[in-house]
Amino acid sequence: MRILDLLRMSSANLWKRKVRTLLTILGVVIGTASIVVMVSLGLGLNKATMEDIEQYGGLTTIEVREGRGDSSSYTTYSIGGGGSVTFSSIPEVRPQRIR
Repeated sequence: MRILDLLRMSSANLWKRKVRTLLTILGVVIGTASIVVMVSLGLGLNKATMEDIEQYGGLTTIEVREGRGDSSSYTTYSIGGGGSVTFSSIPEVRPQRIR
């Protein structure tokens, strides 16, 4: 069989089974579109999350609140970034024993 014969036979079979061909094309289009949407959502949510983290001081900032958290006074410490602040040097942070 030559390539031209194969093309004729395949196009004839596709033309005979119109509904099957249409459903296959529709499935491929929907599948491809859903993959593109999911990847786009993942990238967009990742970017938005990183922007939110940076807006609140990044991953090197800790807010220490006094009391049970209902008071409005708090101190912000920056850990990492070349500073000498560690958890043990923050007076409000005390080790607790877990029972």
